[in-house]
Amino acid sequence: MHAIQSRLATGLILSLTFLLLVQWIIISSSIHYLSEQYISSRLVHDSDTIIAALNIIPGNPNVSLADNQISAIYKQPFSGHYFEIKTERQTLRSRSLWDETLPLTNITKGQANIIYIPGPQQQQLIVLLSVYQKKGQTVKLAIAEDVSEINRDIQGFLFRHSGVSFLVFMLLVLLQVLIIKRSLKPLEQVRNDLQKLETGEIDSLSEAVPSELKPLVQELNLRLDAMAQRLKRSRHTAGNLAHALKGRLTLITQALNAESAKSDSTFLKNLNKYTNELQQIIHRELVRARVAGAGIGARQAKLAPEITALVKTLSTIYNNKSINISQDVPEQATCSLEREDLHELLGNILDNACKWATQQVHISVQENSNVRYIIDDDGPGCQESELASLSTRGVRLDEQVSGYGLGLAIVKDIVNSYEGSIHFSRSSSLGGLRVTVSIPKKHALTAQISHSHQSKQ
Repeated sequence: MHAIQSRLATGLILSLTFLLLVQWIIISSSIHYLSEQYISSRLVHDSDTIIAALNIIPGNPNVSLADNQISAIYKQPFSGHYFEIKTERQTLRSRSLWDETLPLTNITKGQANIIYIPGPQQQQLIVLLSVYQKKGQTVKLAIAEDVSEINRDIQGFLFRHSGVSFLVFMLLVLLQVLIIKRSLKPLEQVRNDLQKLETGEIDSLSEAVPSELKPLVQELNLRLDAMAQRLKRSRHTAGNLAHALKGRLTLITQALNAESAKSDSTFLKNLNKYTNELQQIIHRELVRARVAGAGIGARQAKLAPEITALVKTLSTIYNNKSINISQDVPEQATCSLEREDLHELLGNILDNACKWATQQVHISVQENSNVRYIIDDDGPGCQESELASLSTRGVRLDEQVSGYGLGLAIVKDIVNSYEGSIHFSRSSSLGGLRVTVSIPKKHALTAQISHSHQSKQ
Protein backbone atom coordinates (compact mmCIF):
# COMPACT_ATOMS: atom_id res chain seq x y z
CA MET A 1 0.00 0.00 0.00
CA HIS A 2 2.65 2.51 1.02
CA ALA A 3 4.87 1.57 -1.93
CA ILE A 4 2.01 2.13 -4.40
CA GLN A 5 1.10 5.45 -2.78
CA SER A 6 4.73 6.59 -2.81
CA ARG A 7 5.23 5.66 -6.45
CA LEU A 8 2.02 7.34 -7.58
CA ALA A 9 2.77 10.47 -5.52
CA THR A 10 6.35 10.64 -6.81
CA GLY A 11 5.21 10.28 -10.41
CA LEU A 12 2.57 12.95 -9.89
CA ILE A 13 5.00 15.43 -8.30
CA LEU A 14 7.56 14.94 -11.08
CA SER A 15 4.88 15.33 -13.77
CA LEU A 16 3.45 18.51 -12.22
CA THR A 17 6.93 19.94 -11.66
CA PHE A 18 7.84 19.37 -15.30
CA LEU A 19 4.50 20.79 -16.50
CA LEU A 20 4.75 23.95 -14.38
CA LEU A 21 8.40 24.47 -15.32
CA VAL A 22 7.58 24.26 -19.03
CA GLN A 23 4.64 26.60 -18.47
CA TRP A 24 6.86 29.12 -16.65
CA ILE A 25 9.48 29.04 -19.42
CA ILE A 26 6.85 29.52 -22.14
CA ILE A 27 5.14 32.40 -20.32
CA SER A 28 8.44 34.12 -19.48
CA SER A 29 9.78 33.91 -23.02
CA SER A 30 6.42 34.96 -24.48
CA ILE A 31 6.21 38.06 -22.29
CA HIS A 32 9.78 39.09 -23.13
CA TYR A 33 9.15 38.49 -26.81
CA LEU A 34 5.91 40.50 -26.82
CA SER A 35 7.47 43.40 -24.91
CA GLU A 36 10.47 43.45 -27.27
CA GLN A 37 8.18 43.42 -30.31
CA TYR A 38 6.09 46.25 -28.90
CA ILE A 39 9.12 48.42 -28.04
CA SER A 40 10.75 47.60 -31.37
CA SER A 41 7.67 48.73 -33.29
CA ARG A 42 7.69 51.97 -31.32
CA LEU A 43 11.39 52.50 -31.99
CA VAL A 44 10.80 51.93 -35.72
CA HIS A 45 8.07 54.56 -35.65
CA ASP A 46 10.35 57.05 -33.86
CA SER A 47 13.16 56.23 -36.27
CA ASP A 48 10.97 57.14 -39.22
CA THR A 49 10.03 60.40 -37.48
CA ILE A 50 13.67 61.31 -36.79
CA ILE A 51 14.80 60.51 -40.34
CA ALA A 52 11.94 62.60 -41.65
CA ALA A 53 13.07 65.51 -39.42
CA LEU A 54 16.66 65.23 -40.74
CA ASN A 55 17.51 68.14 -43.04
CA ILE A 56 20.03 67.36 -45.77
CA ILE A 57 21.06 70.00 -48.32
CA PRO A 58 22.55 68.57 -51.51
CA GLY A 59 26.20 69.53 -51.84
CA ASN A 60 26.39 70.48 -48.15
CA PRO A 61 28.03 67.78 -45.99
CA ASN A 62 26.46 69.14 -42.82
CA VAL A 63 23.01 67.98 -41.71
CA SER A 64 20.55 69.33 -39.17
CA LEU A 65 17.36 68.28 -37.37
CA ALA A 66 14.07 70.10 -37.36
CA ASP A 67 13.84 70.49 -33.62
CA ASN A 68 10.11 71.10 -33.61
CA GLN A 69 9.50 67.62 -35.13
CA ILE A 70 11.39 65.79 -32.39
CA SER A 71 9.43 64.55 -29.37
CA ALA A 72 10.14 66.36 -26.14
CA ILE A 73 11.07 63.07 -24.44
CA TYR A 74 14.33 63.11 -26.44
CA LYS A 75 15.19 66.57 -25.06
CA GLN A 76 14.93 65.71 -21.35
CA PRO A 77 18.29 64.58 -19.93
CA PHE A 78 18.47 60.84 -19.16
CA SER A 79 14.76 60.41 -19.92
CA GLY A 80 15.31 56.86 -21.08
CA HIS A 81 14.67 57.72 -24.73
CA TYR A 82 17.80 58.40 -26.82
CA PHE A 83 19.03 58.56 -30.38
CA GLU A 84 22.29 59.16 -32.19
CA ILE A 85 22.75 59.96 -35.89
CA LYS A 86 26.02 59.48 -37.73
CA THR A 87 26.78 60.64 -41.26
CA GLU A 88 30.06 60.62 -43.15
CA ARG A 89 31.25 63.85 -41.45
CA GLN A 90 28.86 64.59 -38.63
CA THR A 91 27.31 63.02 -35.50
CA LEU A 92 24.07 64.23 -33.92
CA ARG A 93 22.80 63.10 -30.54
CA SER A 94 19.58 63.66 -28.64
CA ARG A 95 19.82 66.11 -25.75
CA SER A 96 18.62 63.33 -23.44
CA LEU A 97 21.92 61.46 -23.96
CA TRP A 98 23.92 64.38 -22.54
CA ASP A 99 27.55 63.26 -22.91
CA GLU A 100 26.81 59.56 -23.49
CA THR A 101 27.07 57.76 -26.83
CA LEU A 102 25.33 54.85 -28.54
CA PRO A 103 27.11 52.17 -30.59
CA LEU A 104 26.94 52.78 -34.35
CA THR A 105 29.64 50.41 -35.57
CA ASN A 106 29.48 47.20 -37.58
CA ILE A 107 26.11 47.92 -39.18
CA THR A 108 25.59 47.98 -42.92
CA LYS A 109 22.92 49.21 -45.29
CA GLY A 110 19.68 47.30 -45.21
CA GLN A 111 20.25 45.93 -41.71
CA ALA A 112 18.16 46.65 -38.65
CA ASN A 113 19.52 45.08 -35.48
CA ILE A 114 18.17 44.93 -31.95
CA ILE A 115 20.72 44.87 -29.15
CA TYR A 116 20.66 45.28 -25.37
CA ILE A 117 23.30 47.47 -23.72
CA PRO A 118 23.76 49.23 -20.36
CA GLY A 119 22.85 52.91 -20.55
CA PRO A 120 23.44 55.99 -18.44
CA GLN A 121 22.55 55.89 -14.75
CA GLN A 122 22.43 52.06 -14.78
CA GLN A 123 19.61 51.95 -17.25
CA GLN A 124 18.99 48.86 -19.41
CA LEU A 125 18.62 49.96 -23.03
CA ILE A 126 17.12 48.22 -26.01
CA VAL A 127 18.74 49.73 -29.11
CA LEU A 128 17.52 49.61 -32.72
CA LEU A 129 20.40 50.03 -35.18
CA SER A 130 19.45 51.05 -38.74
CA VAL A 131 21.09 52.41 -41.90
CA TYR A 132 19.24 54.80 -44.26
CA GLN A 133 19.96 56.53 -47.58
CA LYS A 134 18.60 60.07 -47.79
CA LYS A 135 19.41 62.48 -50.62
CA GLY A 136 22.58 60.65 -51.54
CA GLN A 137 23.96 60.42 -48.01
CA THR A 138 24.31 57.31 -45.83
CA VAL A 139 22.76 57.85 -42.41
CA LYS A 140 23.30 55.50 -39.48
CA LEU A 141 20.74 55.75 -36.70
CA ALA A 142 20.75 54.25 -33.21
CA ILE A 143 17.58 54.81 -31.24
CA ALA A 144 17.19 53.44 -27.73
CA GLU A 145 14.66 53.11 -24.94
CA ASP A 146 15.13 52.28 -21.30
CA VAL A 147 13.45 48.93 -20.46
CA SER A 148 14.47 48.82 -16.79
CA GLU A 149 10.95 49.60 -15.59
CA ILE A 150 9.40 47.11 -17.99
CA ASN A 151 11.85 44.42 -16.89
CA ARG A 152 11.00 45.13 -13.26
CA ASP A 153 7.30 44.80 -14.06
CA ILE A 154 7.93 41.53 -15.92
CA GLN A 155 10.00 40.17 -13.04
CA GLY A 156 7.26 41.14 -10.60
CA PHE A 157 4.64 39.41 -12.73
CA LEU A 158 6.78 36.28 -13.03
CA PHE A 159 7.38 36.29 -9.28
CA ARG A 160 3.65 36.53 -8.57
CA HIS A 161 2.95 33.91 -11.22
CA SER A 162 5.52 31.60 -9.64
CA GLY A 163 3.91 32.05 -6.23
CA VAL A 164 0.44 31.29 -7.56
CA SER A 165 1.80 28.32 -9.54
CA PHE A 166 3.46 26.97 -6.41
CA LEU A 167 0.20 27.26 -4.44
CA VAL A 168 -1.69 25.54 -7.28
CA PHE A 169 1.03 22.88 -7.37
CA MET A 170 0.67 22.20 -3.64
CA LEU A 171 -3.13 22.09 -3.88
CA LEU A 172 -2.95 19.68 -6.81
CA VAL A 173 -0.50 17.44 -4.97
CA LEU A 174 -2.69 17.45 -1.87
CA LEU A 175 -5.80 16.75 -3.95
CA GLN A 176 -4.13 13.91 -5.83
CA VAL A 177 -2.80 12.38 -2.61
CA LEU A 178 -6.35 12.36 -1.25
CA ILE A 179 -7.60 10.83 -4.52
CA ILE A 180 -4.87 8.17 -4.41
CA LYS A 181 -5.69 7.28 -0.81
CA ARG A 182 -9.37 7.09 -1.62
CA SER A 183 -8.70 5.02 -4.74
CA LEU A 184 -6.49 2.57 -2.82
CA LYS A 185 -8.94 2.30 0.07
CA PRO A 186 -10.48 -0.89 -1.41
CA LEU A 187 -7.06 -2.53 -1.06
CA GLU A 188 -7.13 -1.64 2.62
CA GLN A 189 -10.59 -3.20 2.79
CA VAL A 190 -9.29 -6.38 1.15
CA ARG A 191 -6.40 -6.48 3.62
CA ASN A 192 -8.79 -6.05 6.55
CA ASP A 193 -11.00 -8.80 5.13
CA LEU A 194 -7.97 -11.07 4.91
CA GLN A 195 -7.20 -10.39 8.56
CA LYS A 196 -10.82 -11.14 9.49
CA LEU A 197 -10.62 -14.27 7.37
CA GLU A 198 -7.52 -15.35 9.26
CA THR A 199 -9.24 -14.86 12.63
CA GLY A 200 -12.39 -16.64 11.44
CA GLU A 201 -14.71 -13.62 11.58
CA ILE A 202 -15.72 -14.11 7.93
CA ASP A 203 -15.50 -17.03 5.51
CA SER A 204 -15.17 -15.10 2.23
CA LEU A 205 -13.97 -11.74 0.96
CA SER A 206 -16.44 -8.97 0.17
CA GLU A 207 -16.90 -8.51 -3.59
CA ALA A 208 -18.00 -4.87 -3.17
CA VAL A 209 -14.73 -3.69 -4.73
CA PRO A 210 -13.81 -1.79 -7.94
CA SER A 211 -14.00 -3.72 -11.21
CA GLU A 212 -10.17 -3.86 -11.41
CA LEU A 213 -10.01 -5.79 -8.13
CA LYS A 214 -13.14 -7.89 -8.59
CA PRO A 215 -11.48 -10.70 -10.64
CA LEU A 216 -8.80 -11.04 -7.94
CA VAL A 217 -11.34 -11.15 -5.11
CA GLN A 218 -13.54 -13.60 -7.04
CA GLU A 219 -10.57 -15.86 -7.70
CA LEU A 220 -9.61 -15.79 -4.02
CA ASN A 221 -13.20 -16.57 -3.00
CA LEU A 222 -13.32 -19.45 -5.47
CA ARG A 223 -10.13 -20.88 -4.04
CA LEU A 224 -11.40 -20.36 -0.50
CA ASP A 225 -14.61 -22.17 -1.42
CA ALA A 226 -12.64 -25.03 -2.94
CA MET A 227 -10.48 -25.25 0.19
CA ALA A 228 -13.58 -25.23 2.39
CA GLN A 229 -15.13 -28.02 0.33
CA ARG A 230 -11.95 -30.08 0.54
CA LEU A 231 -11.75 -29.52 4.29
CA LYS A 232 -15.39 -30.55 4.67
CA ARG A 233 -14.80 -33.60 2.51
CA SER A 234 -11.67 -34.52 4.48
CA ARG A 235 -13.56 -34.24 7.77
CA HIS A 236 -16.42 -36.32 6.39
CA THR A 237 -13.94 -38.85 5.06
CA ALA A 238 -12.16 -39.09 8.39
CA GLY A 239 -15.48 -39.60 10.18
CA ASN A 240 -16.63 -42.25 7.74
CA LEU A 241 -13.31 -44.03 7.90
CA ALA A 242 -13.24 -43.98 11.69
CA HIS A 243 -16.82 -45.26 11.92
CA ALA A 244 -16.26 -47.98 9.36
CA LEU A 245 -12.98 -49.13 10.84
CA LYS A 246 -14.46 -49.15 14.31
CA GLY A 247 -17.28 -51.51 13.23
CA ARG A 248 -15.01 -53.91 11.37
CA LEU A 249 -12.42 -53.92 14.13
CA THR A 250 -15.16 -54.73 16.61
CA LEU A 251 -16.18 -57.70 14.47
CA ILE A 252 -12.57 -58.85 14.20
CA THR A 253 -12.13 -58.51 17.98
CA GLN A 254 -15.31 -60.50 18.59
CA ALA A 255 -14.13 -63.16 16.16
CA LEU A 256 -10.77 -63.40 17.90
CA ASN A 257 -12.34 -63.59 21.36
CA ALA A 258 -14.94 -66.19 20.41
CA GLU A 259 -14.42 -69.61 22.02
CA SER A 260 -15.24 -71.27 18.73
CA ALA A 261 -12.44 -69.45 16.99
CA LYS A 262 -9.95 -72.07 18.01
CA SER A 263 -11.93 -74.97 16.53
CA ASP A 264 -14.14 -73.21 13.92
CA SER A 265 -12.69 -73.73 10.48
CA THR A 266 -14.52 -70.66 9.13
CA PHE A 267 -12.63 -68.32 11.45
CA LEU A 268 -9.86 -67.60 8.98
CA LYS A 269 -12.34 -66.98 6.17
CA ASN A 270 -14.27 -64.46 8.27
CA LEU A 271 -11.07 -62.77 9.38
CA ASN A 272 -9.92 -62.54 5.76
CA LYS A 273 -13.32 -61.13 4.74
CA TYR A 274 -13.20 -58.40 7.36
CA THR A 275 -9.62 -57.57 6.47
CA ASN A 276 -10.54 -57.18 2.78
CA GLU A 277 -13.43 -54.92 3.73
CA LEU A 278 -11.08 -52.76 5.77
CA GLN A 279 -8.70 -52.49 2.84
CA GLN A 280 -11.54 -51.45 0.51
CA ILE A 281 -12.81 -48.87 2.96
CA ILE A 282 -9.36 -47.39 3.43
CA HIS A 283 -8.80 -47.29 -0.34
CA ARG A 284 -12.17 -45.63 -1.00
CA GLU A 285 -11.73 -42.97 1.67
CA LEU A 286 -8.17 -42.19 0.63
CA VAL A 287 -9.31 -41.73 -2.97
CA ARG A 288 -12.16 -39.47 -1.78
CA ALA A 289 -9.71 -37.39 0.25
CA ARG A 290 -7.47 -37.01 -2.82
CA VAL A 291 -10.26 -35.66 -5.04
CA ALA A 292 -9.18 -32.13 -5.96
CA GLY A 293 -12.58 -30.88 -7.04
CA ALA A 294 -13.35 -27.79 -9.11
CA GLY A 295 -10.91 -24.93 -8.81
CA ILE A 296 -9.77 -22.03 -10.90
CA GLY A 297 -6.29 -23.48 -11.09
CA ALA A 298 -7.40 -26.64 -12.89
CA ARG A 299 -5.26 -27.15 -15.99
CA GLN A 300 -6.94 -27.67 -19.35
CA ALA A 301 -6.05 -31.22 -20.42
CA LYS A 302 -6.60 -32.88 -23.81
CA LEU A 303 -8.92 -35.86 -23.38
CA ALA A 304 -7.91 -38.01 -26.34
CA PRO A 305 -4.43 -39.05 -25.10
CA GLU A 306 -5.63 -39.52 -21.51
CA ILE A 307 -8.54 -41.76 -22.52
CA THR A 308 -6.32 -43.68 -24.95
CA ALA A 309 -3.90 -44.45 -22.11
CA LEU A 310 -6.78 -45.66 -19.89
CA VAL A 311 -8.14 -47.86 -22.70
CA LYS A 312 -4.73 -49.46 -23.24
CA THR A 313 -4.36 -50.17 -19.52
CA LEU A 314 -7.82 -51.74 -19.20
CA SER A 315 -7.33 -53.76 -22.40
CA THR A 316 -4.24 -55.27 -20.84
CA ILE A 317 -6.00 -55.97 -17.53
CA TYR A 318 -9.00 -57.66 -19.23
CA ASN A 319 -6.99 -59.37 -21.92
CA ASN A 320 -8.42 -62.77 -20.89
CA LYS A 321 -11.97 -61.60 -21.71
CA SER A 322 -11.01 -60.20 -25.14
CA ILE A 323 -12.92 -57.00 -24.47
CA ASN A 324 -12.98 -54.60 -27.39
CA ILE A 325 -12.88 -51.05 -25.99
CA SER A 326 -13.67 -48.52 -28.69
CA GLN A 327 -13.62 -44.75 -28.33
CA ASP A 328 -14.97 -41.69 -30.08
CA VAL A 329 -13.12 -38.70 -28.65
CA PRO A 330 -12.57 -35.45 -30.62
CA GLU A 331 -8.88 -34.60 -30.92
CA GLN A 332 -9.38 -31.07 -29.62
CA ALA A 333 -11.68 -32.01 -26.72
CA THR A 334 -10.42 -30.68 -23.38
CA CYS A 335 -11.60 -30.61 -19.78
CA SER A 336 -10.62 -28.75 -16.64
CA LEU A 337 -10.55 -31.78 -14.33
CA GLU A 338 -7.39 -32.54 -12.44
CA ARG A 339 -5.56 -35.39 -14.18
CA GLU A 340 -5.84 -37.76 -11.18
CA ASP A 341 -9.56 -36.99 -10.83
CA LEU A 342 -10.09 -37.68 -14.54
CA HIS A 343 -8.31 -41.04 -14.24
CA GLU A 344 -10.28 -41.99 -11.12
CA LEU A 345 -13.58 -40.97 -12.73
CA LEU A 346 -13.22 -42.69 -16.10
CA GLY A 347 -11.06 -45.50 -14.77
CA ASN A 348 -13.73 -46.67 -12.31
CA ILE A 349 -16.59 -46.42 -14.85
CA LEU A 350 -14.62 -48.20 -17.58
CA ASP A 351 -13.41 -50.80 -15.10
CA ASN A 352 -16.99 -51.63 -14.06
CA ALA A 353 -18.05 -51.69 -17.71
CA CYS A 354 -15.28 -54.15 -18.56
CA LYS A 355 -16.22 -56.35 -15.60
CA TRP A 356 -19.81 -56.75 -16.81
CA ALA A 357 -19.32 -56.48 -20.57
CA THR A 358 -19.42 -59.53 -22.79
CA GLN A 359 -17.35 -58.23 -25.69
CA GLN A 360 -17.94 -54.54 -26.29
CA VAL A 361 -17.29 -51.33 -24.34
CA HIS A 362 -17.58 -47.94 -25.99
CA ILE A 363 -16.68 -44.49 -24.68
CA SER A 364 -17.56 -41.25 -26.43
CA VAL A 365 -17.07 -37.57 -25.54
CA GLN A 366 -19.31 -34.67 -26.50
CA GLU A 367 -18.10 -31.13 -25.89
CA ASN A 368 -20.12 -27.90 -25.67
CA SER A 369 -20.65 -25.80 -22.54
CA ASN A 370 -20.24 -29.10 -20.65
CA VAL A 371 -18.11 -32.14 -21.33
CA ARG A 372 -20.22 -35.31 -21.55
CA TYR A 373 -18.65 -38.74 -21.11
CA ILE A 374 -20.86 -41.62 -22.36
CA ILE A 375 -19.78 -45.19 -21.54
CA ASP A 376 -21.78 -48.12 -22.98
CA ASP A 377 -21.27 -51.85 -22.47
CA ASP A 378 -22.99 -54.97 -23.82
CA GLY A 379 -23.40 -56.60 -20.40
CA PRO A 380 -26.62 -57.57 -18.62
CA GLY A 381 -27.27 -54.01 -17.44
CA CYS A 382 -29.57 -53.22 -14.51
CA GLN A 383 -33.29 -53.33 -13.79
CA GLU A 384 -35.27 -50.10 -13.87
CA SER A 385 -35.49 -50.03 -10.06
CA GLU A 386 -31.72 -50.47 -9.78
CA LEU A 387 -31.13 -47.68 -12.33
CA ALA A 388 -33.20 -45.31 -10.20
CA SER A 389 -31.23 -46.18 -7.08
CA LEU A 390 -27.93 -45.80 -8.92
CA SER A 391 -28.89 -42.23 -9.90
CA THR A 392 -29.65 -41.27 -6.29
CA ARG A 393 -27.15 -38.77 -4.90
CA GLY A 394 -25.24 -39.35 -1.67
CA VAL A 395 -24.58 -43.11 -1.65
CA ARG A 396 -23.22 -44.11 1.76
CA LEU A 397 -20.57 -46.69 2.47
CA ASP A 398 -23.14 -49.33 3.30
CA GLU A 399 -25.34 -48.58 0.25
CA GLN A 400 -23.31 -50.47 -2.30
CA VAL A 401 -24.97 -51.84 -5.44
CA SER A 402 -23.56 -55.16 -6.59
CA GLY A 403 -20.75 -54.62 -9.06
CA TYR A 404 -20.65 -50.87 -8.60
CA GLY A 405 -20.16 -50.39 -4.86
CA LEU A 406 -16.76 -48.87 -4.22
CA GLY A 407 -16.16 -47.58 -7.76
CA LEU A 408 -19.58 -45.94 -7.99
CA ALA A 409 -19.13 -44.18 -4.66
CA ILE A 410 -15.79 -42.73 -5.82
CA VAL A 411 -17.31 -41.67 -9.15
CA LYS A 412 -20.18 -39.86 -7.45
CA ASP A 413 -17.79 -38.10 -5.09
CA ILE A 414 -15.74 -36.79 -8.02
CA VAL A 415 -18.81 -35.75 -10.04
CA ASN A 416 -20.31 -33.93 -7.06
CA SER A 417 -17.03 -32.17 -6.31
CA TYR A 418 -17.06 -30.71 -9.84
CA GLU A 419 -20.77 -29.82 -9.61
CA GLY A 420 -21.52 -32.24 -12.42
CA SER A 421 -24.20 -34.88 -12.91
CA ILE A 422 -24.30 -38.62 -13.54
CA HIS A 423 -27.11 -40.59 -15.16
CA PHE A 424 -27.66 -44.36 -15.62
CA SER A 425 -29.77 -45.83 -18.39
CA ARG A 426 -30.08 -48.76 -20.80
CA SER A 427 -27.61 -48.57 -23.69
CA SER A 428 -29.47 -48.13 -26.97
CA SER A 429 -26.44 -49.21 -29.02
CA LEU A 430 -24.98 -52.14 -27.06
CA GLY A 431 -27.92 -53.17 -24.88
CA GLY A 432 -26.10 -53.08 -21.55
CA LEU A 433 -25.64 -50.22 -19.10
CA ARG A 434 -25.07 -46.64 -20.24
CA VAL A 435 -23.37 -44.22 -17.84
CA THR A 436 -23.54 -40.52 -18.80
CA VAL A 437 -21.40 -38.07 -16.87
CA SER A 438 -21.68 -34.32 -17.51
CA ILE A 439 -19.00 -31.99 -16.12
CA PRO A 440 -19.08 -28.19 -16.61
CA LYS A 441 -16.06 -27.06 -18.58
CA LYS A 442 -15.79 -24.01 -16.34
CA HIS A 443 -17.76 -22.60 -13.48
CA ALA A 444 -19.74 -19.45 -14.25
CA LEU A 445 -17.47 -17.50 -11.92
CA THR A 446 -14.37 -18.74 -13.68
CA ALA A 447 -15.84 -17.84 -17.06
CA GLN A 448 -16.79 -14.36 -15.77
CA ILE A 449 -13.28 -13.76 -14.50
CA SER A 450 -11.78 -14.89 -17.81
CA HIS A 451 -14.18 -12.66 -19.81
CA SER A 452 -13.38 -9.64 -17.61
CA HIS A 453 -9.64 -10.23 -18.02
CA GLN A 454 -9.89 -10.55 -21.81
CA SER A 455 -12.02 -7.40 -22.17
CA LYS A 456 -9.38 -5.34 -20.32
CA GLN A 457 -6.66 -6.61 -22.62
